[in-house]
Amino acid sequence: MAGETIPITAQLDPSAQTGNIQVVSTPTGAMVTLDRSRSATTPYTFYNIPVGSHEVSVYMSGYQTFYTSVSVNEGQTAYTNAILQPIVTTGSLSVSSSPSGAAVYVDGIYQGVTNTVIGNLVPGSHSVRLTKAGYQDWTGTVSISAGATTYLNPTLVQNPQPQYATVSISSNPAGASVYGDGVYVGQTRAGSPLVFTSVKPGTHTLLLTKSGYQDYQTTQSVAAGQDYVVSVTLNSVQNPTTGGISVISAPSQAEVYLNNAFKGLTPITLDSLTPGSYTVLIKLSGYQDWQATQQVTAGQTAQISATLIPSATPTPTQTGLFPLVILSGIGIVFFAFRKRS
Repeated sequence: MAGETIPITAQLDPSAQTGNIQVVSTPTGAMVTLDRSRSATTPYTFYNIPVGSHEVSVYMSGYQTFYTSVSVNEGQTAYTNAILQPIVTTGSLSVSSSPSGAAVYVDGIYQGVTNTVIGNLVPGSHSVRLTKAGYQDWTGTVSISAGATTYLNPTLVQNPQPQYATVSISSNPAGASVYGDGVYVGQTRAGSPLVFTSVKPGTHTLLLTKSGYQDYQTTQSVAAGQDYVVSVTLNSVQNPTTGGISVISAPSQAEVYLNNAFKGLTPITLDSLTPGSYTVLIKLSGYQDWQATQQVTAGQTAQISATLIPSATPTPTQTGLFPLVILSGIGIVFFAFRKRS
């Protein structure tokens, strides 16, 4: 009716107090869980989250799970950056000796000279052998634990009647193929020399070859019980016609195949390759095969670094046929560029 006032009563509900949570991770593609209920894949933003404290966890296989507490404010977005840390599944071995300069073999594989640290060793028992000209070989067993470094420091015993010399070979650049008296015996490596401890006394020839560099050859005599150092600087060629591929892997000591032909174990440098496209296959027991196509350019060495992924179901280890260099008693021969003092 005109002039009449009608009362109206309204009950207002307060607006919901919410915000957002944005989660990124390194590496990406991890599973993020909010308050142990809602899950998604990073990077991801959770919308309309009630104001207050919330639990965020980020998980990825092979990495430690990341946990944090996130405070959400009304109308705002809280940011979380989860940097995931890899789970350590291997250990290391630090080897020194008295005297130093001994060649180190772990499970029969050459790993450099003392003092040295060898990584990517699976947990468990490993055999170790140290050899040095003028001294008796040292052999023993070490136990490796994941995420830990085992230390070894044996004292070598002098050999009163040495039969062999020791020759250490390095080159600049590394990755040169080494031939002793015409026989291929390995490649120079970065960081530590290529060492041979059972070189028979006498006069021998040495040849170093590397794609894009001039061959280096010389002749020299070695004497039993002596250490010799070969240090060669290779001269580059002006118009190279071949290239190379340098392959490393984690873990190391993986088999390398080039166009399905076995070439050796990582780390390795493949030289004198005709320019073109190559298929590189890397195999290691207990890990998924790694394969890629690599282009080779004349005068250049392509770099391949492969991180191997463990197999879902470990397969039994099968003995492979590897090209081994057996130095004792067969008279593989070298020269000495200069005698180690």
